Amino acid sequence: MRVANKILVLALLAAPYVAHAQIGFYLPCSGSKARSEGRTRDISDDLKVNTVGMLIDDIEDRYCVTPAKCVALGFCKASSPKEQAAADRSNPEAAAERARLERERQRREAQAERQRQAAEGERIRKAAEVASETQRLGSHREAEARRLVEMREAAAKARGGARPAGPALSGQPPAGQDDAATAARKRREALEAERAERERAEAEAKKKREEELRTHLAAERAGIRLRALKCGGQDTVTGVRPAVSPRIANCISVHYEARCPGVPRGQGIQRVFANFVGGDSCYGDTQKLSPPLACKPENAIVDVHSVTVCGW
Repeated sequence: MRVANKILVLALLAAPYVAHAQIGFYLPCSGSKARSEGRTRDISDDLKVNTVGMLIDDIEDRYCVTPAKCVALGFCKASSPKEQAAADRSNPEAAAERARLERERQRREAQAERQRQAAEGERIRKAAEVASETQRLGSHREAEARRLVEMREAAAKARGGARPAGPALSGQPPAGQDDAATAARKRREALEAERAERERAEAEAKKKREEELRTHLAAERAGIRLRALKCGGQDTVTGVRPAVSPRIANCISVHYEARCPGVPRGQGIQRVFANFVGGDSCYGDTQKLSPPLACKPENAIVDVHSVTVCGW
């Protein structure tokens, strides 16, 4: 009974501290701004972005998107036909792009399989050539050794029957040992040549992929058109993304500057439009400007500085 009373007294003494304790934690995309704009999906993990140390407002501006945009970017699956239709409206090319990407994937897989089969056939052919050459050299060495032995025996008979010294006594390696060493050397040379060819092909393929990506991003930058407008009483940036084909990078970020007439380049509002898909209206892909422009949005100049792959 005394123990129970002590516990009750301790609980009553600790109650005020527990009542006034503040325990804070953050749920992705739970800020008032993100919730009011319907941006409830966090795609930072899909982009493999480390957000440790970033401000919550920056995280939500960059990586919190609407469910429709998440589907349009390919990071989410539509939970209903209505949500899929909304995603297609935000990016009219999404459905066609998904079908094209699927065809491209199948084509690349078929091409990779053909290349693998061709490489395997070439490897088998080279191995057969190496084996044939090794066998030929071995037969040649054996015939040469037999001829030398016969010549020594003939010379010995001519000198009076003395038997010539064998390979062990003459300091020369036996024919069989010489043949094995030659075959091993040939095998090593063939393997080294095959490895060098494989490394060269991989380096060329990597260089080609990097060049294709640079060309694609340059075409995106040349074709993207951004503009400022009022959406819900706030200065907003939206724009059009070109239909670059083939689309090497599906998810891109647009680095831009919004400025009023008369403001020098580099002194305007510089932002990054992450996960840009386009839309060119208040109902498409938009980004709020903070601080607001000092002029009417329709008079503002929006320059695209660069285009990168999401997460770069």
